[in-house]
Amino acid sequence: MMSKATSSKLKLSYPRDASPRVFSPPSPKPLNLTTPVTTTTTSPAASPPSSPLTTPSPPHPAPSAISPQFQSLPHATCDSDPHKMAPQKSATKPARQSPQTKMYLLLYNFNNACLWTIVLGRLLYNIAFSSLDEVESDMGSFVRFTQSIALLEIFHSIFGIVRAPLFTTVLQVLSRIFLVGFVVYPFPEVARSPAYTSMVLAWSITEVIRYTYFVVTIAGFDAPELTWLRYSTFYVLYPPGILSEAYLAYQAAVGPAAQLHEYYPYFIWAVLIIYVPSSPVMYTHMMAQRRKIMKDWNTKYAKKNN
Repeated sequence: MMSKATSSKLKLSYPRDASPRVFSPPSPKPLNLTTPVTTTTTSPAASPPSSPLTTPSPPHPAPSAISPQFQSLPHATCDSDPHKMAPQKSATKPARQSPQTKMYLLLYNFNNACLWTIVLGRLLYNIAFSSLDEVESDMGSFVRFTQSIALLEIFHSIFGIVRAPLFTTVLQVLSRIFLVGFVVYPFPEVARSPAYTSMVLAWSITEVIRYTYFVVTIAGFDAPELTWLRYSTFYVLYPPGILSEAYLAYQAAVGPAAQLHEYYPYFIWAVLIIYVPSSPVMYTHMMAQRRKIMKDWNTKYAKKNN
């Protein structure tokens, strides 16, 4: 039995109103999912003796014990780097043209380059050795046939054979079809004007350069001079071409159109009204296209020259 002195000492050391202290083990460190977990096994003899007053922290769970919701995270893998960004997906590139498509486009553009070269040659011959009044009667049907082939370019844009914008392609092709098929063909007398000659001259020079450029680029050749012509001659050729088209349509609307049908002049006037906003759209589109192409052109050939 304890003595009275010892009992009093115990009462002073542990007052009745004091609650006993409870040992709280340190909270385990959060699991770093981005660091490879390595486990080492030691024999019981090699492990140091644990202190009776300390509680060892629980071991990290094995990778298989990780909750599935964390395993599904894109970076929650043992071999991932927390400082490395996930690779970004590149923009989808257009599918490369098949050899059959390239051959078709090569033949199509080569054929049109030859046809428009014939148109230009015959026009220059008529200007030099004939009268301007006879230009349409001599080559009007051939110009109409050559221009009608360009209707295929609308389908090329629709089906993605070429990367040409559909709106501007439709606008350019149908405006010319309107001139050769709905103005000059039913009213050949309006084509006796010099406006018909200037229109065909602007068309033929533009198309010879354009289709030749396509043939050369599809074949894989590099032609810097042809590239410059392709994206620069419209500054000179587009204004007289569009003015000649509008003049011929105007002459048909105020002249013989009413003899064909009483409502035919209204059809021509409606198209002429479309010419007013569409012409600046086409011109600015070509200017924007030229800025883009010539920027790459200047960079490319400046490096070559250096």
